[in-house]
Amino acid sequence: MYFSLTALRQQNNSGEQLTHCAAYVELEFSTGTNVYNPVNNQKHWASITWCNIGTLFNWRASEIQSRANEEMRDLVGRCIDKYTSSIRNN
Repeated sequence: MYFSLTALRQQNNSGEQLTHCAAYVELEFSTGTNVYNPVNNQKHWASITWCNIGTLFNWRASEIQSRANEEMRDLVGRCIDKYTSSIRNN
């Protein structure tokens, strides 16, 4: 699992920090495995990504952490739903 959060505090033209932040939250689930390469007839280690999603939002700086937590819970739920539906269909 890979998780990334980038948040930037907004400023006005004079450099004064404003009350809101822009934030991007990204989540990736991947699995490592050996894959067969038909060109050289060898196996190679590869990382297979089965879910990579993110969201961008603008929120009050004083509450940005709690909002990021909510967004992360949502992203994890969406990835788990994608995974469970894929194994049910196989």
